[in-house]
Amino acid sequence: MNYNNFSDVELACQHCGQRNPQPEIENNTMRHIQAIRQRLNQPMKITSGYRCKLHPIEINKKRPGEHNRAAVDIASDSITSYQILNEAVSLPYLQLIDRLLAEITNAGIITGDSLQALLVHSGWDGDRLTPIFTGIGVSQKSGGSRFIHLDTRITAPVLWSY
Repeated sequence: MNYNNFSDVELACQHCGQRNPQPEIENNTMRHIQAIRQRLNQPMKITSGYRCKLHPIEINKKRPGEHNRAAVDIASDSITSYQILNEAVSLPYLQLIDRLLAEITNAGIITGDSLQALLVHSGWDGDRLTPIFTGIGVSQKSGGSRFIHLDTRITAPVLWSY
């Protein structure tokens, strides 16, 4: 696949060079990573993308982790990490606002029905929007590698630190 600001090398398994065998899942995740990159308007380096089941980090797990499905680690210092996290959490709302503005611009008016349809399409549950990134890991320890992990797991949302 072609993502404007990310290379095939960044997304491929660092162990064997294999690309994600489920491109539709990778595309969904990367579409949102690309949106964050565009909103920040600054480079983002993916340090770990897809990992095959034989990748040294994955092979010791009871079952493959989210990198075996669709996850990325993005190198980041503390300021950039904050910006990435802010965008990742806000993205569903920002995308909804973009859709609303497009609807108003194109149609000139938004009706209650079209607003409701946009909300439902955007993942509105009557209280808030469904998060896009449901796995967020933060590694910011001094002296260690600093990165943000983002994934689109299908289980309950989780947040952790390394």
